[in-house]
Amino acid sequence: MKGGKNVDGLRTLGLSKTYKSITGGSDVKALKNAFFEINTGQLLGVMGHNGAGKSTMINTICGLISKNSGTARVGQYNIDENLRSIRKRMGVVSQFDVLWDELTGIEHMYLFQTIKRVEMTHFDEFI
Repeated sequence: MKGGKNVDGLRTLGLSKTYKSITGGSDVKALKNAFFEINTGQLLGVMGHNGAGKSTMINTICGLISKNSGTARVGQYNIDENLRSIRKRMGVVSQFDVLWDELTGIEHMYLFQTIKRVEMTHFDEFI
């Protein structure tokens, strides 16, 4: 099976992305060999300085940008083969929700899971 065994959450396997220089300077290695696994029901918070590769990693997993090497799985789906299914299962809440400054992190998750029509009753205990 391409990309390793099925997982119940998210698994990245050597995910890498290099942006080619358009000015003749050095290429930028935005994401280098990312390996991790997050199980269903867990929350992933990605932190780091500007240019650390956070957005590149998420955008690569969601298929918004292409990767150079490695792969990732969301449940039984591989990003190389099943992006439509992955996008139905996975949601991303960016840090720039300027219209909802008064919402907490869990309230944002509840809002987006409602928009995506994902039934998750465990949110009730947090709100």
